[in-house]
Amino acid sequence: MFGARHGIHFILAACFLTAPVLAQRIYRDPEGIYTFTLPDGWRVTETSRGAVLQGPTAGMLIADGPERRAENVVASLQEALCKQWQDCKVVDRGNSLAGGMISPWRLISGTVPQKGTLYARLLCVSVGEGIVSLIGTSAQKDFPAMKPVFESVERSLTISQEAMIRKREHRERETDEILAEGSRPTAEVARPVARPPEGAAYRDTRGRFSLQLPAGWQAREVGDATAVSRGEASMNILIADGSQPPRQVVANLGRQMGEQWKGFQPVQSGDWQLGGAPAAFGVYSGVNPRGVQALARIVAAAAGGRNYVLIASVPRSDWDSLKTDLQRMEDSFEMGPAGGSTPASGATLGLHSRDLTPRDSAASGVAQGIIVGEVGPGSPAAAAGIRPGDIIISFNGRALSNTQHLVRLMSERRAGDIVELVLIRSGAPVKVSARLGDRREAR
Repeated sequence: MFGARHGIHFILAACFLTAPVLAQRIYRDPEGIYTFTLPDGWRVTETSRGAVLQGPTAGMLIADGPERRAENVVASLQEALCKQWQDCKVVDRGNSLAGGMISPWRLISGTVPQKGTLYARLLCVSVGEGIVSLIGTSAQKDFPAMKPVFESVERSLTISQEAMIRKREHRERETDEILAEGSRPTAEVARPVARPPEGAAYRDTRGRFSLQLPAGWQAREVGDATAVSRGEASMNILIADGSQPPRQVVANLGRQMGEQWKGFQPVQSGDWQLGGAPAAFGVYSGVNPRGVQALARIVAAAAGGRNYVLIASVPRSDWDSLKTDLQRMEDSFEMGPAGGSTPASGATLGLHSRDLTPRDSAASGVAQGIIVGEVGPGSPAAAAGIRPGDIIISFNGRALSNTQHLVRLMSERRAGDIVELVLIRSGAPVKVSARLGDRREAR
């Protein structure tokens, strides 16, 4: 989940840890990824798992990890915690502003021998480049007094995307070395830095998807699938009705390939994104049916009642030169509308927006999102009550990173769809619903 930095058992020790006091009230992670304000009377120590905070009657663990959906991480933390606590259950759940983002949290209760009934507040902040988790624990009787303390730490949290990118690039370099050696990596690998797509645009004749073909790659339709190839390297794109969990799709396909390849072994796996939708990936090594030592990469996503799957096979000798091409195709992949007839790009909110600048973030306290510049009269945005100056940070439960991200998410919708948006207005979160209009009619 978070590698060595995220041992869930540590949240119990955090309540009773005796650790050296750091004098400053503003704590900065050694890697520069996050800072927060230390509550009065609390102390913090640096550990391999993150920052452990100790108060008189409570404790917290703050740790970072690679990009994942925040809600999925909260669920995983709950699952791990409930394996250790007895009578474990969810007491409450919701969303709070942390690190400049609306973030999901859950309050868990359970009993621990010799410690009685404990409460744990699990919160995760997703900032596009990675994720930061905050886990606060206290005895049940102390939680009413500790809740505002936990919330004050959450509100004071600031996250550096630049530091997260540096850490991610470090992971990528380690992964490249591991793949070159053909061994299993020791840490989960985050999403690589997006690069601008190059080459020709390819659109499926049924309107189900589009992507950018790097120079030298060719695409052809084979039945219901699309085969993209360059020499011995290939990527097959499969789309099927249904919404199986992406991890299950990757696992099933991995097992099927294992029956056809020799010496087939998993190399790495994890959560991903494809076309703006949550996805999963798996990388495998072995000898393919042509007798070539190769690497296989499977990426699967579910959106709009469909499963989207990309299966790449690259000779090991070509991996270093072609892995960037695979990344460009994944990064440029866009999903078409569920029916494949009316282009989803016809849907509109009827507003003009721009990315947040560092000055905007400093003034608003919001790290990521888009700022509304103009709202069209009579537009869906106007009907929803969106105003110029509002900062949109979430679209249908997905944290927005920039205007291009909004365009990608809008490409999944149709005119008439109702979407839920979360705005920051005058420092407070506001939830609105908007019925998307048709851009062609707006003209």
